[in-house]
Amino acid sequence: MPYSNTGNGGAISFSNLNGSISLTNSTLSSYSTSVVGNSNKIGGAIALSATNGNVSLINSDLKSYSQSIFDNAGNGGAIALSATNGNISLNNSNPSSYSISTIGNAGNGGAVSFSTTNGNISLINSLTLTQSRGEYGSSTSGNAGAISFSALNGNITLNNSISVATSQSNSGNIGNGGAISFVNSNGNISLTGSGAIAYGKNGGAISFTNSNGNILLSGLALISTSNSSSDNVGNGGEISLANTNGNISLTGASANSSSSSSGNGGLISFSNTNGNISLNNSNLSSNSRSTLSNTGVTKI
Repeated sequence: MPYSNTGNGGAISFSNLNGSISLTNSTLSSYSTSVVGNSNKIGGAIALSATNGNVSLINSDLKSYSQSIFDNAGNGGAIALSATNGNISLNNSNPSSYSISTIGNAGNGGAVSFSTTNGNISLINSLTLTQSRGEYGSSTSGNAGAISFSALNGNITLNNSISVATSQSNSGNIGNGGAISFVNSNGNISLTGSGAIAYGKNGGAISFTNSNGNILLSGLALISTSNSSSDNVGNGGEISLANTNGNISLTGASANSSSSSSGNGGLISFSNTNGNISLNNSNLSSNSRSTLSNTGVTKI
């Protein structure tokens, strides 16, 4: 009997004008899966958008993925949450876009984005994930997608929440880690007990950019590494914090950009105009764990 291939997962879209979108104890999922046969199609896009209202998730998950056990998997779809004149809040909720193949090759993880205008972004006890993963044998993986937080005239606040953009394979070649970015204007970026992790052949860039507000990082880890069990090891990604008209403060925080073999550790940079830069009980490290390779640069 011939093996069959799957099609695409469909898009899921919620849009509200002059009202809010609220999910409680709910799951939205779009996927393409196959046991035997290629699932080389995509998970559908998931979009939640409110104008003059809030987007709120409590104990809820958003999932877009492609998965195959014995053959190749396609790409995870994009996940986008946006609000104009309203807030985005996640509590114990997990948006994820991924591609997994147990024996075959995996596709790319999709982008995950949070965007507000005249509103706040708040995540509590939540995981944001984009990933490509080949699990066994010589399975290869694709690239992780980007994770982005963007607020205009509002705050970005993460408490006990982790952003993960990774590509991994047990023994096959891997793609690149995804970029993780926090961009704000006229508000604060504040992360407490949280983390940003971006690894793959090349570690993804992790960046914080703010104007007219503070960047406050406490009890968190920023990790961008080149990490592969095969020979295709690259460089650690850049970790950057840039501010204008505000302070940059790290307390009990760590930032690491590294390569596990022959690559370079990435640049770690802090820049500020009209504000202070302070570190307290914090550790910055750019390194290559091979005696034959080069280390990166830390710049403040």
